[in-house]
This record gives sequence, structure tokens and C-alpha cells, in this order.
Amino acid sequence: MKETYLSMGLKIIMVSMFVMGALLFLYPFVSNVINNQFDYQRVQKYQQKSEQELEKQREQLKKKQEKLTADGISAGLSEDVFNDVGKNQRLSDEVVKEHLIGVIQIPKIDVQLPVFDKTTADFLQEGATVLPGTSLPIGGDSTHSVITGHTGLSEKLLFTNLDKLVAGDVIYLSVLGKKSAYQVDQIKTVLPTNLDDIVMVPGEDLLTLVTCTPYMVNTHRLLVRGHRVALPKQKLEKAQKEIIQKNSRQLVGYLLLIALLVLFFVSVIWRQVRLYRTSHQNYKVDFRLFDPKHPLAYESFQLVEYIRRKPCLKNNQPVILVSDSKGRIQISRLPGKKYLLIPLNKKLLPGDIMLYVTRYRSKYFKIKGRKKVKSYRIKNRGTD
Repeated sequence: MKETYLSMGLKIIMVSMFVMGALLFLYPFVSNVINNQFDYQRVQKYQQKSEQELEKQREQLKKKQEKLTADGISAGLSEDVFNDVGKNQRLSDEVVKEHLIGVIQIPKIDVQLPVFDKTTADFLQEGATVLPGTSLPIGGDSTHSVITGHTGLSEKLLFTNLDKLVAGDVIYLSVLGKKSAYQVDQIKTVLPTNLDDIVMVPGEDLLTLVTCTPYMVNTHRLLVRGHRVALPKQKLEKAQKEIIQKNSRQLVGYLLLIALLVLFFVSVIWRQVRLYRTSHQNYKVDFRLFDPKHPLAYESFQLVEYIRRKPCLKNNQPVILVSDSKGRIQISRLPGKKYLLIPLNKKLLPGDIMLYVTRYRSKYFKIKGRKKVKSYRIKNRGTD
């Protein structure tokens, strides 16, 4: 009995570890999908502003842009904000509304993130940010906007897959209702102190995306630069729909997978609970054996525990059951575990017979032949 309890306990522990491991493995993927949905709703909510509000913000950004153009870039790819992962506080709706200026979309890597006009550890946890001292992402001649994002957060991908972009891929920006597109033309890995590749180029309209690299080491910065191209409106709308639809499909898929894992865990626990309960209850065995025409009388079977394949003993002797003249085998009291009846006459009876209980309130064992054989058949006389 102790071995049975140990086996049940080990099964529960193993299944629990498997399910917990699977859930931990799925956590970053599920969290990222949920955060993507949340970010999309947030952007939709805060971009539902009146044209007057949008125009006012555009004018403010233009004035800032003119000053930046006159002063030149004085930015740095500092390590400070990138190293403050996990030290942030959740941004309030008021702060988000004040600093949210648009959304960046990268169809190649299924990225759609809010863009903030301020770079701090808090904002980098929520989306992408404009690097201080660089052009604001509203475009124009002699501008170079630099947008930063984290790599490798446990709950969000953000710019984690930025290294998968290649020359020719397109990045879309939507800032205060105005949309633009940039085609990737240069990819570099530099030290945080190297500013040569984020300077303004006279007459050019450039956008550079920045993230840490290598993954989990973060000693360098990956720069993905693009130049302004004509906006393919139909492609933009298609890309937006594809990102949203793919994110929704992933969310549904992950939720179904989690539901299946939980269902699997519950079913295993339920089976072990049922096994525990039935093993403390006695049940009857009552069935008959026939060959195609006649009862199989006086045939001997050894009773064996199914799980351990260990012979059942009574007075330190193996339990042998013998069918009567009508082929009937009966046991009045037997604990409700799983058993095998192994025929001693293997030539006449080549297959074992399984005994098991399906319901706690049953009175009889269910009987099932383990092999389909033509030499005999079983008639279960036990009824609930």
C-alpha cells in the first residue's frame, strides 16, 4: 500500500513539475502577446484626439524640431537607461497621454509599439522612445530621429528581434496622425560612445532604431537605419491588420494551450484521487469465460497487481483463482486497485485479463481482455 501511495505521489509531483515548467516556458510569449494587445488598445485610445489637439501637438513638435536642427545632435547612446531594467514604476494614464506621440510598426518582426517623446527607464519598459537630442519623428529635410527600445525583457519582446531586419525592410511610423515609411539601408553594431552614425545628414530624412546587443550582455548598440520612402498606404493598412490578426491568433492559441495544460493537470489529479479512494474500497469480481461454444471450466489464473506486476499474496502464497464448472470466477472482496489475471494455461488462454474500477460507487470490477483472441470470450456478470 505504501508503494502505491508513493507511486501516486510521484506521479502528482512529476505532472506538477511538467505543467509548471510548461507554464514558465510559455510565460514570456503569453505576456508579450497580452502586452501587445494592451499597447494597441492604449495607442488607439490616446490617438482618438480632436484635430485641434493633434495640430497643437504638431506645432509644438515642429518648434522643438527647429531648435534641434539649429543646435545639432547632442545625443549619446548611454548605458544608464538600458541598465535600469526592472527598476521602473508603472506609468499613469496621465503621463502616458502627455508623452505618447505615436506608434512604430515593423511588419517583418511583428512589432507594433507606442512611441514616447521622452526616454527614461519607465518609458522604455512600456514601448519605444525618442533618444534625447535627436530629431523628433515627424520627418523633414536634414532630420535624423533615433528611436530606442529594450531587448530581452521577460514580459515584452520590444526590439528583441531587431537583429532579424535586413536591408530593404520597411519601418512605419504614425506620429500625431501623420504616417511615414522608412526603408532599411544600413545595419551596424557600435559602442555606446560612438555617435558617428546618428548625426544629421544635410538634405536627408533618416530614422535609426537602437537596442542593446549582444543579448543579455549589452556591451554594444545595434543600429538599424532607414531612409524616408514614399508611403504605400495599402501596404501599411495590410501590415497593420496582419500584425493585429497574428497577435490575436497567438493569444487564442496560447490560451488554448494553457487551458489544455490545466485540464491535463486536473485530470491527472482527479485520476489519482479516484485511485486513492477506490483503493480503500472493496469491490466484487464476477465474470464467466467461454470458448466459442462452452464455458471454460477449471482454468487457473494468477492475480497480479497491474502497476508493479507483483503477484498478490494471501498467507504468503500467490493468489490463484480457478473458474468453476460454468466458467465462472468470483471474488467477494478485493481492494479497488488495478489488477491482471494471468492464465496459467497460455496455449488455451494467450491473453491476460484486466480488472479495474471506473467509479467509486460501483460494486463490481470491470473486466477486459488485454488481447483480442478467438479462443475465448468474457461475459461480465457484475452490474452496478
